[in-house]
Amino acid sequence: MTTLCQPRHRPFAYLWRYVAARPISHAVILCSVIAAVAFSVSTQYGIKLLVDALSSQTRQASVWTAFVVLVSFIAADNFFWRVASWTGSYTFVHVTGDVRRDLFRHLTHHSHSYFSDRLPGVLTSRITATSNAAFTMENMFFWNVLPPCLASLGAIIFLASVDLAMATTLLAVAGVVVVVLFRYASRGKPLHHSFADKAAQVDGEMIDVVGNMALVKAFSGLRREHHRFDQTVQKELRARRSSLLYLERLRTAHALITVVLTLCLLAWALMLWQQGSASAGDVVMVCT
Repeated sequence: MTTLCQPRHRPFAYLWRYVAARPISHAVILCSVIAAVAFSVSTQYGIKLLVDALSSQTRQASVWTAFVVLVSFIAADNFFWRVASWTGSYTFVHVTGDVRRDLFRHLTHHSHSYFSDRLPGVLTSRITATSNAAFTMENMFFWNVLPPCLASLGAIIFLASVDLAMATTLLAVAGVVVVVLFRYASRGKPLHHSFADKAAQVDGEMIDVVGNMALVKAFSGLRREHHRFDQTVQKELRARRSSLLYLERLRTAHALITVVLTLCLLAWALMLWQQGSASAGDVVMVCT
């Protein structure tokens, strides 16, 4: 019990316990994702080689060389994504089981007075919600957070081969955007916590009413329980709507910044092409 209570205000430290418990499988996923992103970004460089070869005077040998390079990058990209996905299908599921087993044992070691003023449905639903949150966090990190970060780093490296000033500018703007979006996202934490709490209350209410259905009907409490449950669901709906709308505002801001940044980079690449400092393949690589 003491071990589980130590990281109670540090969710990443808590999750790291379960990652460290399965180091090999998580290392395989991490290395596979890094390799997949590297080959995915390199695919854009393969397209650049192919475009440059098609626009050159001596086409024959260089075109097929660029073709082989591009196909190899695409095949390796898909292969490593499948390795990461297959490994994650086993590893992430095992982590959810570890979380539920530990939390259930932690819960059963509490005293009798702990359960006197807490609904059993709320407690059990929070154990399930915590395991689902661990699954979601691992999925989001390996599939939604890490790949874009690595891809952005790879894109900056390839942009540096076209124009160092362009890559430096992109790096500076990306750093500012990350800090601003992170601060804005962190301000929505109370909304997300409120939604999680309300969702747990809805599950708890349903479990408690169904578990005591005989008493509810014996005292003609169906109408009262229906009304109370409707109010609980309505509070959960408002909390979920607020959480989702906050995330949508964050996504909208990110989309607008991405569009503006892409247009600026494309215009910059076209000016370099007009000056003879960039090839047609370089312009295509900047676009993609």
